[in-house]
Amino acid sequence: MDPATNPNLKRVRHGIGIQLFGTTDDNLLCKYEGEWDRDQRSGEGFCIFPDKSVYHGTLRNSIKDGYGKFKWPNGDAYEGNWKAERMDGGGKFTHSTGNVLVGVYKNNYFHKVIDHFSK
Repeated sequence: MDPATNPNLKRVRHGIGIQLFGTTDDNLLCKYEGEWDRDQRSGEGFCIFPDKSVYHGTLRNSIKDGYGKFKWPNGDAYEGNWKAERMDGGGKFTHSTGNVLVGVYKNNYFHKVIDHFSK
């Protein structure tokens, strides 16, 4: 059945696609490009946020969870593991000044140094 002819059915995003959020004629406020699972951003995805920060990596139920790269507008960047929208696990944080912290992160905080970092 078609949701256009049956108001009791809901359209659900599933597969690969692009969604633009809050666009104006001259400005893109937010964009998601990637995988969908039962109307949730899940799988590999690429996000541009209103503050111009960028995330490329794994999402589960529309939040960062798994491996990904995030870059803030000030130039700071984190590449590594995420859990429930927070830096958690092995990762590398690069400050815009060039300073680098490679180690284990827990709940968004640097926890301990490790010798090397790999995916």
